[in-house]
Amino acid sequence: MTLQTRIVTLLCISLVGCGGKMTVDAGTGGGGGITGTGGGGGASGGGTGGGTTGGGTGGGNVDAGVDAGMPMGTSCANAISANVGDALMGKIDVAGKKVFYKFTANADVWLDISTTANAMDNMNTLDTAITLYDATGAMKLASDDDAYPRLSTDSELFYRVATAGTYCLKIEDWSTWAGEPAVLPATNGYKIDLRAMLATATTNNLDTEANDMLSAAQTGKFATGMGFAIGTLYGTLGSATDVDLYKFTVPTGLDSLTISLDPLGVPAAPAGSNGYGSGLGRVTVKVLQTSGTVLGAWTVSSTSVATTPDSINVPVVAGSDLIISIERPTGSTASANDFYVSTILFGTDNPLEMSDATNATLAAAEVLPLTVDTTNAKIKKGFILGTIGAADTDFYSVAVLANDVVSVACGALRTGSGLTATYELQDSAGATLQNETETATTDIYWGPGTSASHPGVTAATTGNVFFKVTGTQDATNTGNWYRCGIFVTSP
Repeated sequence: MTLQTRIVTLLCISLVGCGGKMTVDAGTGGGGGITGTGGGGGASGGGTGGGTTGGGTGGGNVDAGVDAGMPMGTSCANAISANVGDALMGKIDVAGKKVFYKFTANADVWLDISTTANAMDNMNTLDTAITLYDATGAMKLASDDDAYPRLSTDSELFYRVATAGTYCLKIEDWSTWAGEPAVLPATNGYKIDLRAMLATATTNNLDTEANDMLSAAQTGKFATGMGFAIGTLYGTLGSATDVDLYKFTVPTGLDSLTISLDPLGVPAAPAGSNGYGSGLGRVTVKVLQTSGTVLGAWTVSSTSVATTPDSINVPVVAGSDLIISIERPTGSTASANDFYVSTILFGTDNPLEMSDATNATLAAAEVLPLTVDTTNAKIKKGFILGTIGAADTDFYSVAVLANDVVSVACGALRTGSGLTATYELQDSAGATLQNETETATTDIYWGPGTSASHPGVTAATTGNVFFKVTGTQDATNTGNWYRCGIFVTSP
């Protein structure tokens, strides 16, 4: 998960517009369920959602190949036959096992290939990874470990078929896919859905040219639920100058827009590489007013694909019209299959900064409310969505006990804001305890673990510590927000 607030709920069968029949092919066994909606929260914000998983079993049909002692599905050469629209069941019941399927697809079909094995993200349960090849298995076309946005260890990849033909699909445990020592999960059944995306589906927005100008932006559609709205943008950037624009009206009661920035490009040769097989590594995304003013953006160049975040999250105004612009990376060269797929999610944001006009000094710091974590009573947490205007400074006071550890997760620039923020923790006398200025390549996280940019800060005495935010503003991106989650852990 990224560091911003996000409510992530992916609705599949009925809303994504993918349907099909349940089948069990020769040589496959069964086990799997149909997953409902799910959700999660990021380190710097809250999230909601839930999922329910059904169950099932299936028996494989024995065919002549099995009778002859040749197990089906061990390579692309003897892959199990499937069709677009099938839901296939099987098991990774031997450490390092790989199961292969083959199917045919017409040109310009948009494939949505996903697994259901561990929707609740449980330990010692199969962590799937899927890889798409040409008919022979000699050319890797696309590969995915976890879906984007990530809900669990289940996989999902999207692929635009540029050339009609036969394709080979492999499913395996993550450990094998990543080149790690193979493991055998105790629960190892899976279902893999091989579907075609339908442009007529409620959530699907297929690029329809010409939509390159603000005045000709394509009207977008989404599905709504309780506290969220979700849609998918997908299409091609067919030339070096192609831009795709989609127009939306922000749903009532929602004030946050998350746009996923999925890894699109062809996976590199080493194991463990994600990518949907597009000629584009990632895409540049902008959120605009209908006048063209930039509200938030993430710009990708041909050299910054690897450091692109998984999503941006832009504050928006309910009832307002906005435009999402999808552009190719700066300096990229057009190829034969430059496609993109991106999930958009309208939701609710962090609590707003309430004292922006008066919290510019330590003495007038805004109190940050803390609540006890529902899963760990030793952790108290608070979240904030603030803004930094011209010559602005924001202070927040955080209540601590002696020896409490204060952890911080913040994002502005890497969540699409035009603000490059500096974050600082001070003691009651105004002395700096720790500070950091964010960059385009590094998320701000002070706390435990190898991903931390700094360790957490231990409070010396009972009282308050003070969190200070300043920043500099981009010339064209008018977004000036930052989001932070502050966590106080008692020993």
